[in-house]
Amino acid sequence: MRLYRSFLLAAGLGLASLAPAFAQSGPANVARLSYVGGNVAVQQAGSQNNVAAALNAPVLAGDSISTGSDGRAEAQFDGISMLRVDHDSQVRFARVDPGNSVVQLAQGTVNLDLLNGADGSQQIDTPSVSIRGDVSGRYRVTVTGNGDTLITVRSGRADVLFPQGTQVLSFGPTLLVSGPASNPTYRYIDAVAYDAFDSFNQDRDNQWDTRLSNDDYAYDTIDGDDLNSYGQWVWVPNYGRVWSPYAAAGWAPYRYGQWAWEPGFGWVWVSSDPWGWAPYHYGRWFYAANHGWCWYPPAPHPIWAPALVAFFSFGSPGFNISIGFGNIGWVPLAPWETYHPWWGHSGFSPRIVNITNVNVYNYYANGRHGGFTAVDARSWQHGDFHHTVAVNETQLHNARGFAGALPIAPTANNLRFANHPLAPSLAVRHFNTNEHFATNYVHTAVQTPAPLHPVNAWDRFNQSRGTNASSTYHATTTTNTYHPQVNTYHPAVNTYHAPAKTYHAPSSPPVHNSGGSGSSGGSGGNHGNGGGHPHDPHSPAPH
Repeated sequence: MRLYRSFLLAAGLGLASLAPAFAQSGPANVARLSYVGGNVAVQQAGSQNNVAAALNAPVLAGDSISTGSDGRAEAQFDGISMLRVDHDSQVRFARVDPGNSVVQLAQGTVNLDLLNGADGSQQIDTPSVSIRGDVSGRYRVTVTGNGDTLITVRSGRADVLFPQGTQVLSFGPTLLVSGPASNPTYRYIDAVAYDAFDSFNQDRDNQWDTRLSNDDYAYDTIDGDDLNSYGQWVWVPNYGRVWSPYAAAGWAPYRYGQWAWEPGFGWVWVSSDPWGWAPYHYGRWFYAANHGWCWYPPAPHPIWAPALVAFFSFGSPGFNISIGFGNIGWVPLAPWETYHPWWGHSGFSPRIVNITNVNVYNYYANGRHGGFTAVDARSWQHGDFHHTVAVNETQLHNARGFAGALPIAPTANNLRFANHPLAPSLAVRHFNTNEHFATNYVHTAVQTPAPLHPVNAWDRFNQSRGTNASSTYHATTTTNTYHPQVNTYHPAVNTYHAPAKTYHAPSSPPVHNSGGSGSSGGSGGNHGNGGGHPHDPHSPAPH
């Protein structure tokens, strides 16, 4: 195979500021929208526009969620902790970190759920106070129209963090907190009455408890708890225990959904499949003769990826898809195939690596089983993925593969997670982008004057929090340098056993890379993204 370098000048598209600023080492700091009901809007960090929320959309630090009068949402931090947002609420995810997440509540009601095994590492900030669930439980927090905070422990035990110290709150009365975070006052009142939101939370808890108790595969860091409802776990020789979805004829992985531009990662797959989170961001896919499409799970402690596919283009020879001609295709990667990350340090770059003189149809194993999917480039840039098509061998005669950056620049349409319209009231509800309420928590003594007449909930949040020397957020940008390397993956046999939910390695343990960051592993050269294991002479070869 020969590699040719070509150049693309993405001028005049006005989205240079949306280039990926990937800033993480270790597990990706990404939450999942695991429930969306009614009118729900998302505003990405750094964006001035709200877009309609969608199931399986990623949530990154700095992103905000706003719900309408009929809206509710649920965001999963990991497999055992989640935040639910009631109607008429506004929240911002100041930090998304499996070990220390911080959510800012400007108005409305949220419920922080920590299931068995959660360590109480998630925090809710209001204009007056900070709350942490100390143990597994259900914690309801409301910011009223006048800025007061109501804290109710439905189960568990919470730490309420005041400047003077910590107040422990257990099941029973509601704690009413008033005033700015620098000098709040509090008193106990009768517990907030149970309502429809509490019933919703109980129903969701019951669903998650059932899934966690039944799933054959449930890592705390992977939100794969809904797989049993939509497929079955099967044993495939040379692969071990894998998951096969219930699917109609013509279905293939990465076919139903859309590509969205996420400033932190570049092109991210947002699946329309209700279970479409873990199988599209961890592990690999392959086709088994007796079971059809199967998901090959990753080893424990995987790294999140925006998608695990290979991109290619086809159409008229010599076309330039940057200006809308030709077609863009993708294919799910099998466990042993090379992953070329398009995200990280060079995820959005004018430099593109074209892989030519390669028969794309024969090169990717999943393509020979109907795994190639494509859309024309104009539809891609319009954010329209309703008409994706399966691609056959004849159509791929002049196909070219891409390693690294995908040579198509995002448009405003690509910021959408869904194509359904957003309620007018949410479309114009803009969040305050004051730097004090961005991603990283720092200590500062900066005094922020309070506005005389707060315009909205975020102004009030800034007014109350701006004078708090210990609870101010400042946006910082850190860019890690990634050097992707070519890795070849060979599947080792997975032996997952329910209900213990433990991973048993083969008798000859495979050799793992050190991780998903740094120059040695690259952003995609690790066992988490790959879903298989790096080359191991004891691993069976796929058939």
